[in-house]
Amino acid sequence: MFNHELMAAVEMASRYYMTELTKGVGKGQDQARFYISDRRLFLPMVETFRIGYSPKSPPNRPWILARFNMEEKLLIEAGILNRAEDGRLYDPMEGRLVFPQVNPSGKYLGFVGRVLPGVTGKDKYLSTGTTPIFRRAEVLYRIDKSRPHIEAANVVIVVEGSEDLIAATRSAAGVAIAARVEEVSLSSAATAVSTFRPIAIVMSQDVYGFDADEFDALGRDVGATVIRVDGALDRARLERKLMPKFGEIARQLSQRG
Repeated sequence: MFNHELMAAVEMASRYYMTELTKGVGKGQDQARFYISDRRLFLPMVETFRIGYSPKSPPNRPWILARFNMEEKLLIEAGILNRAEDGRLYDPMEGRLVFPQVNPSGKYLGFVGRVLPGVTGKDKYLSTGTTPIFRRAEVLYRIDKSRPHIEAANVVIVVEGSEDLIAATRSAAGVAIAARVEEVSLSSAATAVSTFRPIAIVMSQDVYGFDADEFDALGRDVGATVIRVDGALDRARLERKLMPKFGEIARQLSQRG
């Protein structure tokens, strides 16, 4: 089975999930829409990042299989469906808000799903398993959207999640935003970002637990200055403090160059 077939299947699934979020009828869809509204993730953001929702399906008949004329084998190999030990098919993203994962060219590879508030007994985040086209530890969230900003910026701030990236996608005064997900290591994230040749990469010391020497060593490995900040790189802090601060640093770096 060719990779382009798998990517096409994942993109098809992403459109289905987004349609369920924006137009679907049901309690789960209503809860998902309330959540994204509460987080100020408005329709243009939903459409740009193709955020979706996977509704609950009848036993052994996932809606995504019922809606599209695609082979079970293809959907399973792409990680869109799983087969349980008892043989039944199910959508691993069921009941979750869904964030597509793509490569730098924007080709769809897999998903990360987030449970809605109030749901217990499930991991907060769940990703598509490893497939021929997707390895979560190697993918930065929506790097295709960040790439133009990173290529034009001197400073890249690496945030810790999809919603922080969506909330602060713009490049401001030479600052760009990139996002990792839980299983992407510090070194993998820095290496991926350094491909676009920024001068400085900003990361949270609290998240990684690295000491100063380790950050310095990482900077030497990737050919960029790695700037450590204390505390989480969340949406409010990015907008109020970090973007202006690193905007000034970006201007200084630009003048040196």
